[in-house]
Amino acid sequence: VVIQPSSDGQISIRYRESEERPCEITKENGTLRIRQTYSQHWYSSLVYGIFSSFRYLGDEIVLQVPENSLDSLSVENSNQGIRIEGISAQSQLSLVTSNGRIDAENVGAEHCRFQTSNSSIELSQLNSAGELECYSTNGRLSVEQANCGTFKARTSNGPMELSGVICTHTLVLENSNGKIDMEETSAGTALSAVTSNSFILLEKAVCPQILLKTSNGAISGSILGSRADYSVIGKT
Repeated sequence: VVIQPSSDGQISIRYRESEERPCEITKENGTLRIRQTYSQHWYSSLVYGIFSSFRYLGDEIVLQVPENSLDSLSVENSNQGIRIEGISAQSQLSLVTSNGRIDAENVGAEHCRFQTSNSSIELSQLNSAGELECYSTNGRLSVEQANCGTFKARTSNGPMELSGVICTHTLVLENSNGKIDMEETSAGTALSAVTSNSFILLEKAVCPQILLKTSNGAISGSILGSRADYSVIGKT
């Protein structure tokens, strides 16, 4: 699924449809719903081979929407990626998929949620006055240049990399079997980063309360401010 700004301020959809892949488009109470399903006939594997479903993997649904006039935008997908660029919504932006990568650049909403499994999340130039959430498994999480109220992220078996993330309230990171790497990241009240079997690197961080915790890995980095502003407690 590819989501782009429209050049004429209108909503347009480009997709490929067939008997096995019907597409249903409805509008109700100001909400536009697009649903495409895949149903394979029993004889398709005989005609196209056992990998018959893979002939659709290159297809994309391209949705073009007005750049700044949406109240909310929600996309749910499976076994395919989602790409979005240059779109802002008033209340909510939610992108959820499985077995597919999520790429988002120059987007924003009051509440932003990005969720996938067995793949990565790549975000840059985000704005969210409320909550920014990122959840993945077995994939990399990368966030560059984001401004938000609170930031929550969780992944496993993949690295977390944050650069230029500014939170007015709290920032909470949870990982397992993967590193957490933060550069020029700040939180107004509290910053927490927890992982296992890997290291935590914190460079030029700003926050009055910082919790860093790992097992079988090192913790290193730098915090901006005077040494007298902080008390450090370390355990091994």
